[in-house]
Amino acid sequence: VQKQYGRVYIKKMFITENCEEILPDWAFFTRIIINSESLSPTASREGIYLDSNAIELKEDIENSLRSYFIELGKTAPKVLTDIIQSHNAAIKQMALENLDFLKLIYPWIPFPTSQGQLTLEEALKRTKTIYHVPDVDEYRQVLPIANANDQLIVNSGYIYDAELLDVIDSIDIKTNYIKVDAAYFGNTLEDLSLDEHDAHAKRLEALGEHLSKFGCRLDIKKFKPDSIPALYHANQNLMFSRDVKSIQEQSGDLWGEVSRSVYNAKSEQKSTLFLNFENKTIQSLLMNDKPDLDMTIIQVIYTNAMLMGHYPLSKEELQSVDSNLHGLIEVALQKNK
Repeated sequence: VQKQYGRVYIKKMFITENCEEILPDWAFFTRIIINSESLSPTASREGIYLDSNAIELKEDIENSLRSYFIELGKTAPKVLTDIIQSHNAAIKQMALENLDFLKLIYPWIPFPTSQGQLTLEEALKRTKTIYHVPDVDEYRQVLPIANANDQLIVNSGYIYDAELLDVIDSIDIKTNYIKVDAAYFGNTLEDLSLDEHDAHAKRLEALGEHLSKFGCRLDIKKFKPDSIPALYHANQNLMFSRDVKSIQEQSGDLWGEVSRSVYNAKSEQKSTLFLNFENKTIQSLLMNDKPDLDMTIIQVIYTNAMLMGHYPLSKEELQSVDSNLHGLIEVALQKNK
């Protein structure tokens, strides 16, 4: 954090432009001019002694700044938010280092949300629970679902945000701050009725077999918007395993062996593809009694859901995109003959 200091005069005599001892640590964005009758200069007259008068002055300045912020929060919250936004990363960093400062300013810290840029104070007027997604790509993936269900979620994937909300959770005892991911939304989506599930169980099992080579399991839910055919989720551990595997595939024998000795992926880890029962494409796929194109269609839906969620495709998945598109084009050409 870059600190900004002001000028200090003692009995109208200039002493220093560095008043680090007088300003509170968190007020790095503040410039002050002090003309004091009670401060004591050092022998070189290039600084001041941190005596009881200086300590009392520092406390007075800190209390004045606190009172000013509190008053701004009541009378001109937009001005306070603009101040915080102008020094966004630095203020968040200082707030993590200084709990008293965080307690003072956290209601006015702005965060990107599914309902626009909101301060926590504004967000808490719309919801009693703050759900936040600490991964930008997962946030983008679940954003359409949150919007369709009028649910406010916070994007805490940028620097300091998730850590800040974790600390704020311990300060703000009236509010629940819950860290979620795409899997959370998958678990909260509407289940099919027993009759609906039983009617399509065998079909889902058959479709799921075409995803097994990608280490993905198939599930089906009901969710809005119905324009989204599927939602893909893979946790961070699985994504790390995929990255390591990609390195092993692209590296020579030496580096491949090194990576295997450092990290062994857990074979039981699986991603999940949630089909949307409300989507017309999924309905047509479930009702299709000619499963010749099952593998092509479900793998296209799978890779499309990954791309929508900004997940990187593996070499095998990229190859499936090419072969499946080629297969669909061949079918279209044969129909036009």
